[in-house]
Amino acid sequence: MTQTLNPAARLVTYIRTSKDEQDKRSQSERVERWLAERKLKPVETLQDSGARDQSERRPQFQKLLALVAARSIDAVVVSERDRLGFKDAWEYGHFIHTFRMNGVQLWCVAENKELTSDDRFEPILASLEADKSKHEQKSLADRTLRAKVTAIRRGEWVGGKPPYGYDLVAKDPHGVEVYRLVYEPGQYRRVCHYPNGVSKRFDGKNNLPGRDKGVVVYAEITRDKAVIAWVRKMYEWFNQGMGVRAIAAQLNDLKVPALYTGMWLGPTITHTLQNSIYWTGVPCWNKAGGGRHLEYLGGQQVPVPKVFGHARKNRVRDAADFVMADQHRPDNAIIDKATWDATQERWRTIKNTPKTQKRPRSKEQYFAGLLYCGDGSTNGCGKAMSSWAQQQGYRCSTNTQYKRACRCNKTRHDLIEGVVIEHLKKTEPGITWLRDNPEQALELFLAAEESDAPVKEFTQEMTRMWREAKKKGHRPAEGKAWTFKTLRQHYGSPQQKQDTELAATIAAREQERGRLIKRMGLLDDEAAKAMAERINELTAELSELRQKLKPREDRLSSLRDTLVAVLERTRLAREALEEGLATTKREAVRKVIAKIVVEHRPKPHGKQMRSDVVGVRIIPHVGPPTHVTGADFPGEMEREPGK
Repeated sequence: MTQTLNPAARLVTYIRTSKDEQDKRSQSERVERWLAERKLKPVETLQDSGARDQSERRPQFQKLLALVAARSIDAVVVSERDRLGFKDAWEYGHFIHTFRMNGVQLWCVAENKELTSDDRFEPILASLEADKSKHEQKSLADRTLRAKVTAIRRGEWVGGKPPYGYDLVAKDPHGVEVYRLVYEPGQYRRVCHYPNGVSKRFDGKNNLPGRDKGVVVYAEITRDKAVIAWVRKMYEWFNQGMGVRAIAAQLNDLKVPALYTGMWLGPTITHTLQNSIYWTGVPCWNKAGGGRHLEYLGGQQVPVPKVFGHARKNRVRDAADFVMADQHRPDNAIIDKATWDATQERWRTIKNTPKTQKRPRSKEQYFAGLLYCGDGSTNGCGKAMSSWAQQQGYRCSTNTQYKRACRCNKTRHDLIEGVVIEHLKKTEPGITWLRDNPEQALELFLAAEESDAPVKEFTQEMTRMWREAKKKGHRPAEGKAWTFKTLRQHYGSPQQKQDTELAATIAAREQERGRLIKRMGLLDDEAAKAMAERINELTAELSELRQKLKPREDRLSSLRDTLVAVLERTRLAREALEEGLATTKREAVRKVIAKIVVEHRPKPHGKQMRSDVVGVRIIPHVGPPTHVTGADFPGEMEREPGK
């Protein structure tokens, strides 16, 4: 590879930051200045925010890799080498190899250098830089972990949302309150109260008030007496024998606002009843590990074990590894030690009580994982529906947690199965027609891709020919309709002319390149170097022109292969549902259908609430969705689900 960047190259700039918006601006300015000096213009700029060692969690980087694999671009420009983001030398080498195998150059602005060149020293420099990056990550993890342990032992708050019943209070080195940040019901809703009586909202993700040097944040009891009373009520109800789900339902029935979610759930109550801050008055840290490089175990830092290069999340710790302040704050506690001890004793009893044997999951409810409860406009919550073997059907997961949160409950399995079989029966002939008529199939597929530039050109060409036919008063043969093929036969297509002109352009470029190559040996070094650059430009241009001239029949052949595969999967799914085993049905259906949305109509039923299924939307992997309403349910499926 050469150390020049073709002005006609399709290049993409990639900007990655951790969190700092200032760094994003400085990177962008640096890259833009470098491109302007070389009179280069990118076709797209991709911006990501995320850790350097988590490339799989950066969507724009994954898009960049997809563009490289598809050979849709010629070059990528980054501000610094590590802005690309990689775990270690092995991953960095994998990225470079991928770029090279697809003919994509990687340019670094800071070094003004192509990192994918054949420079024999580049692999050595790359390994050193990658090892340096890995060492920096571990050093940062070491400093962060030590700082957290030290802060927790002093009783400080080290980050995250405060528990229910507590606010975040910032104090200066003299213990004077600087501000009080109060979290309100709802997601990312906060208001900050200052000592001078001024209040300011800080809603939104990662939107927090700033702090001066020396200001420390603590978790302090809320000034809302009602919230304190509800926390104590949770402990009281639990110690009286109520379960966590019953407590959540009771709070929802009493319209007690849930702090971070729309309603109270059992796991939320569990976390509240197991948080020691309510009796110690100080936060407890290291209940679960989430670090990627180092963790705190046995009073010291140890490397995080990884599986296939990834650290397992939410690694639960033993009580011996919990980290707490050296001194408790009884004045900052909501409950007393006796209440806490009674609660933990009941937890131990529950944990040591043998659990009843759960009924094994039924294999017959093989639509579990595909079904969803409406989408808001159809009286559903949009959440997944879980298997309900006792009723031979499925139930909304929200309704399972709290019945009043979503009134939609049961959907019978045989109803869904009948609808899906009918969908497959009607879909199969349509796919067969598309397979046997690839010309029309290509027109349909192109018409669906409205954002694609060739599709717009295709649509404009169809419109032009139709208008010409109408202007001349021509009509298609009786009983037939105009198609792109017949219109093209009558009125011609600019595409044919464009193909001819393109072929002529390719021939001219090939002749020019041939002449230049023959003259290379007659020139001095400086002139030969300039001519070599021109030859490289012509080679790149020829490659792009030949790609544009790729025969239409190749696309038709590829489309037909796709349709044949879809048709075969559809046929196998239909046969499996009609006569196959449950495990076979499960696998076959998932190859054809991506999602099934069940629409309900809630209705009162005494003191309870039931619902009728009024519609089913089937969303396949390929093709348009199918919407079946209650009147079109097959067979005897019209009966109410409660009967």
